[in-house]
Amino acid sequence: MFKKIAEKFDSLSDKITLEQKDPIQYPAFTKEYVDDEVKLNSFLVVNNRTNQAKYVDYNDMLVQEFSQQTFQFYTVGVDVEGKLISAIQYVTNPNLPVIYYTVGHEEYEIGELFKDTMDRMNILIQPLQTLTSEQIPEDCDVLVINGPKLDFSDGEIDMIKKYMEAGGNTVIVMDYQAQEFKNLNSLVNYYGIQVEKGIICEGDANRYVPLYPRYIVPKILEHDITKGLYNSNRIVVTPKSSGITIMDNTRKSLTIEPLLETSESAYSKVNLNPKT
Repeated sequence: MFKKIAEKFDSLSDKITLEQKDPIQYPAFTKEYVDDEVKLNSFLVVNNRTNQAKYVDYNDMLVQEFSQQTFQFYTVGVDVEGKLISAIQYVTNPNLPVIYYTVGHEEYEIGELFKDTMDRMNILIQPLQTLTSEQIPEDCDVLVINGPKLDFSDGEIDMIKKYMEAGGNTVIVMDYQAQEFKNLNSLVNYYGIQVEKGIICEGDANRYVPLYPRYIVPKILEHDITKGLYNSNRIVVTPKSSGITIMDNTRKSLTIEPLLETSESAYSKVNLNPKT
């Protein structure tokens, strides 16, 4: 079945040629292009002009779902066409988008689901040690700061601020532990956002998970970023969240748009002692 789907690409374009090679009979032919061990029923997409290549593993083309009854994954379909299109776009695009994520501050690891989604979209992901960098790389399309447990230095913040002032895009993820980070909070404050101390407790019983007022079910506001959620019946649960408020006297050049909202009954619990 995989071969028949791939043959359609060959028949629809004179720029695509399908060749079949047995990796057992030709064990070394892939080493020129990739380091991956090429398995049976898999694909290696190669741009013959640039030698840019991408390996599409057989297992990656299987669509699987997890069963809550058996606690096992089951194959429910295949996505050969989608994976091959993504690989063709990868080898023919000389300027792939790049996401850099900061390291060195005990940040949360970038999840496999996120990496797989970015890989499918042909977005490269690279770590960046900002403490030893003179500037954010010129090819950085988005800089991600993913829940650091240590504050950034003055020099790092200045470097990130220069990148953002020049039009760079940054995603900053902070949890309640980062509320005392002077430098990181100064960067957030510079853009008109104040992270409030404590953890939000929701006072409206219809807006949190029963018995767990810290597990908030916020209102999803209409925005391009939230469009997929706003137009669906899905909900979002945000456990142990900190409040975010818009500061007074923000610069006129700033546009600040909220995405999620608590009820008017929500409050911030500063003393995290469970007995209070």
